[in-house]
Amino acid sequence: MSKRDLLIGVLAFAVGFSSVFLSRYLRINQSDAVYAEEREVLYLDERITIDALPRHLDLLDIEYNDAELEWASNLKRLRTFQPGRYEISGGMSYEEFIHKLAHGLQDPGRVTIHPGITKES
Repeated sequence: MSKRDLLIGVLAFAVGFSSVFLSRYLRINQSDAVYAEEREVLYLDERITIDALPRHLDLLDIEYNDAELEWASNLKRLRTFQPGRYEISGGMSYEEFIHKLAHGLQDPGRVTIHPGITKES
C-alpha cells in the first residue's frame, strides 16, 4: 500500500466520520427542535418514559418531531423523566429539553397564600 492510498483512505474516513458526526450534532442541538410560541407549562406528576412523553406534549401547544425526540433520547440514553413543572417558551434543542426533564431541572413557580388562609381551610 502506497502513501497515496493510505492518505486517500484516511481522508475518506475523516470525511465520512465528519459528515455523520456533524449531521447528528446539528439535529440534536437544533435550537427550535422543541418549540412553543407562547409559554407552555408541562406538569409531570410521576416519572415517565420516552414512550409516554408525547401524550403529555400533545396536550399542550408544543411543536416537536416524535421520531427525532425518541432518537435523541435513545442517543443520549436518557429515557426516563422526573416529575415536576417544566416551562417551554420559544425554542429549545432536544439536548436541552431531554437533559432538563431527565435530571429534574424544574422551573420555579409562584404560590400565593392569602392572609387568613390556614391549612384546614
